[in-house]
Amino acid sequence: MIILLRDPSADVDRRARAAQVLGAIAGEAPGSIGPLVGEVENVKQAPAIRQAAAEALLNFGRMPADVVPRLKRVAFTDAESPQLREAAIRALANTGRDAISAVTDLTLLLGSHKSNLDLREQAAYSLER
Repeated sequence: MIILLRDPSADVDRRARAAQVLGAIAGEAPGSIGPLVGEVENVKQAPAIRQAAAEALLNFGRMPADVVPRLKRVAFTDAESPQLREAAIRALANTGRDAISAVTDLTLLLGSHKSNLDLREQAAYSLER
């Protein structure tokens, strides 16, 4: 599945589906976290693939500490889609104490009246965790 996810010659729908499958078998595929995060942060990647990869990460539960900075870049970059940012924030929320470096950014996002309401709600949810 990782090979299909990364295959630029494969159709976007098949690659997005590969990300979904990796999320569905998360417990049996912990080595796929890195490749999924790689697709999430790849700004040249099709939005459908990035979104599917971000949502797949939610099935893994706690993220390793080394992916926190990578997820933060996506979660707190205004140029990213609100949906992708929300999924990255939810993945950070699942990470627990290892995501402590995201607290300041989450607090700023929560207090920003310019931010999308859904993003602000995700920030509040993440801070509760």
